[in-house]
Amino acid sequence: MDQAIPPELEFSNPLGCLPCPDSPLSLDSAFYVERPPIEIRAYQQITQPGSVMRIKAPRKMGKSSLMLRLINHANSLGYSTVLIDFHQADLGIFESSTKFCVGYVVMSPDS
Repeated sequence: MDQAIPPELEFSNPLGCLPCPDSPLSLDSAFYVERPPIEIRAYQQITQPGSVMRIKAPRKMGKSSLMLRLINHANSLGYSTVLIDFHQADLGIFESSTKFCVGYVVMSPDS
């Protein structure tokens, strides 16, 4: 037997709080909070040949949202990007750099 919840027992949200997102924020999201100098340094770093970045932070701190912005910036510079999900990789692939890099070919925009 379904009964309506009395209004005085319904969840109230007097501050209009928004729930935490459970996925990366879109590039045009007004809720993304930039954290200078993190973004500036990251945008500069991806322009360096052979650069490697480590993005480390607790859960729900915007790492994936930052990564989407970095990929978008790299694409705007004409770079080709590849996403690799290390959780889906067979552990044997990490035994050596040769195994990891097999088949990796850098293509120039002219080829």
